[in-house]
Amino acid sequence: MASYKINYEKLIKLYKDSGKDILKTRCPLLNQQHYLYAELDLILGSGTCKNFKKKWEDIVPVVIAVAQSESCAVLELLPVIISANKRSCTAGDYFFYVHEDSSNIASAIKKHKRETPFILKIGDTSYTVIVDSTIPFIESACSTEALLQLISVYYVFDIQWCKKVLPTLRFIRTIVMRLQDDVPTQCVSHDLFIVQFKKMYDLMYAVDSDVIDSDA
Repeated sequence: MASYKINYEKLIKLYKDSGKDILKTRCPLLNQQHYLYAELDLILGSGTCKNFKKKWEDIVPVVIAVAQSESCAVLELLPVIISANKRSCTAGDYFFYVHEDSSNIASAIKKHKRETPFILKIGDTSYTVIVDSTIPFIESACSTEALLQLISVYYVFDIQWCKKVLPTLRFIRTIVMRLQDDVPTQCVSHDLFIVQFKKMYDLMYAVDSDVIDSDA
């Protein structure tokens, strides 16, 4: 599986071979949010990032309502609710990992061998997207921005979706981003959650849940 580091090196070579000095102006490798989002918009279409944030804000209260809990963050809830393997309590660590000890970040990053990017939450307001289990790629003070950054890294650097949290990523792609499900998974918990989610969405927003799958 191609890692961030491998695709990073490919992009560097591509930019150098192009003969254009764009590394200093609009390159996602600069680890800046603006450039990362610009690349995702180029890949998936103009307005992708803007629509993602708006849709996520609509979806968060629905997920909380379905889970019947207001004490947990949605980013922590999703991998648990729609896990492909209920016996695994660590699946969420490959998507959104909470670490309270800001003085020992290295141990949090290395707790599991993660070949795919994930969000590391440190304290109450710090979110960092980690790539290749070692590299802090980009930081944010907002969980929504961190999620969009994570998805952007997957797309911009062409990284294979993490199998341990594939149902969660599938939910984000199909419901939040309204993209075609290009990597279907056989996951009963995911399918049941989608049914419950759409019913709750109808109740909370007084619309037919089919609007979730359209651009209405």
